Amino acid sequence: MRKRTVVIMLFTLMVTSLHVNAQWYHHNPYQKDKIACYFHKNVEFLGFVYFMAFETYNLEDKIIEIEGEPIAKKDWHQFGYRFYQDYKEEIDLSQLDSAFQLVDHLWLDYLNGFLLQVGTFPNASLTGVSESTYLRFSKNKNSQEAEENARFFLETLNDFYRSITFDRILQRYQPFYDKAFEELINGLNKTRFTDELEEFYGKRNPTYTFIPSLTTPKGMGFAIFDEKKKVNLFGAPGPQQLKDSTNAVMGFNNMAYVKKISMHELGHTFSNPVVASVPEAWIEETSILFELIVQQMRDQGYNTWKVSLYEHFVRASEIQIALKYDRKEEAEALKEEYIVDRDFRYIPIILDAFANADLTYSDRVDGAFERLIIHANSENDTTKVVLHTEDVERFWEVYDQTKPKFKGKVWQSQYLDPGSKGLKAFIPMRIESGRKLAKTVKKQQSYYEETRKNLPYIKGIKDTLENNFRAFKTLYPETVFPEVYFVMGRRNTGGTAFSGGIIMGFERFGLPSSDSEPDIHLNALDDIVFHEFIHFQQQYVRENTLLAQCIREGAADFLTYLVKGAKINPSIHEFGHANEAVLWEEFITRKDSNNWSGWLYGGKLEGRPKDMGYWMGFKICEAYYQQATNKKQAVADMLNIKDFNQFLKTSGYNGRSIK
Repeated sequence: MRKRTVVIMLFTLMVTSLHVNAQWYHHNPYQKDKIACYFHKNVEFLGFVYFMAFETYNLEDKIIEIEGEPIAKKDWHQFGYRFYQDYKEEIDLSQLDSAFQLVDHLWLDYLNGFLLQVGTFPNASLTGVSESTYLRFSKNKNSQEAEENARFFLETLNDFYRSITFDRILQRYQPFYDKAFEELINGLNKTRFTDELEEFYGKRNPTYTFIPSLTTPKGMGFAIFDEKKKVNLFGAPGPQQLKDSTNAVMGFNNMAYVKKISMHELGHTFSNPVVASVPEAWIEETSILFELIVQQMRDQGYNTWKVSLYEHFVRASEIQIALKYDRKEEAEALKEEYIVDRDFRYIPIILDAFANADLTYSDRVDGAFERLIIHANSENDTTKVVLHTEDVERFWEVYDQTKPKFKGKVWQSQYLDPGSKGLKAFIPMRIESGRKLAKTVKKQQSYYEETRKNLPYIKGIKDTLENNFRAFKTLYPETVFPEVYFVMGRRNTGGTAFSGGIIMGFERFGLPSSDSEPDIHLNALDDIVFHEFIHFQQQYVRENTLLAQCIREGAADFLTYLVKGAKINPSIHEFGHANEAVLWEEFITRKDSNNWSGWLYGGKLEGRPKDMGYWMGFKICEAYYQQATNKKQAVADMLNIKDFNQFLKTSGYNGRSIK
């Protein structure tokens, strides 16, 4: 069995020693057996500042979703809304701007971990604090810069604490803190979930510290730990009622949720060091798996594969603990939430390795990585097609949320801003903004409604695309399989290629009905995806002449025909065949111009179909292929043109089809 090194870490915070300064501000801490519990003044101050600065945006108007149910944000964050109302006119946060600019790369988990070690406000300082505790205050991990930034940060917060007399604010709300503390302690006295953690992970710990917070936004939780100390810091998990302090409900009486969040956050204190100590090569070998869930993970704040692995392992451990203690309904609910709803799709692989109760946790992690590596190798097959439909799905969620007004701000914040990298690449020059998208959707609502039923069609073409892509790879071994992003746009682009893959404007595709005529027939979807797939393979010199652009488009159409045996847009071929000589005479006089009008992208001349440039490029590429003795080389040449006029000359095409 391999040797393990001891890794001392925070959930996303690296430290060498965690000296929690146990300062509470209005009563003695709870202490029983291994568990300590208290409010911490620094945590409440940071949460207060954070909430006032950030969580108050749209606080009075926004509707959020909690456990599938809509609720006004101000009703969910009742305590935060209370002090926002009390102090929004009194407190000027601008004096903190310079301090928080220094930490715009850090998150609350790190800042709370730091503030638990620096004494209490308004006298917090770096005295006795190790360099590793504040090193991330420098983005470049420069120790001198980090120390200067950390000192400035603390001094600014000390001054602000004094200026607003935060002790006075805490005193004002003391009855609510007393009530919250009572709720939490009543629950902690009835549970012993730390025993389950220790038995499952096979490691005992001398103490567990719970730091509840009324100012940290509800539902947030952080694990802060080293080898000896394990801290669970969390906001209120349940609904609040604050009509009066005597009968207040502070949200800490939901012990099932407190247990759940504690099992999760404290689970990180056991699991993360074990996962972090595996060979770095294992992380690298499995990293391709992150590419398949990257957007889903980043939407939840997990921006790297390693952090995603921590989450997968600790969540799989929660499920396994529930199974171990025969809580099958709890295990199934966790699976539904984690695997189905939140797309931690590799948990089943990890659970396979966790099923052997005779192994240590360390050995179970090793076994899970063996399985993940095998899975990664299968996913690393470059002949697999990855289709992204999350943007289309989210489009309809936002559509339902914002109709009938179709507000541009909602489209921007809920559809465009959180979009996939495909959608992000599609916005410039096509969607442009949430405001413009809203205008299009509102004006053409009935058309969009007709396309809603088409989403299942995408899954139906996956095998077809994969077979076609593989067929092309036999012609061109250097073929790269791009990911395909289906998005909803403004009816101006059916498909395009970019450096990260292929983007399909799915709203343009549909089936004709008595009420609607789609821009493009749905049956043509796989043809057009394949056309864009060819664009992704093209490696041309930069040239904007009519000749270059017609060959660029014509090559995609010709190679689609070569593999699939079908011509995209047959009408232009019919017209071109009937008028070949005349079209050639016009084309040859304009081929070196950068003016594409009348030939490409909707520019239509009276008496002939639009986009005849696709046909002309097709004919040139067809002629090049027909004259070549080495057909594979002809395909390679067609995708790597350095001189378009030379390519035309070699093709031999002169306005007469080669028989």
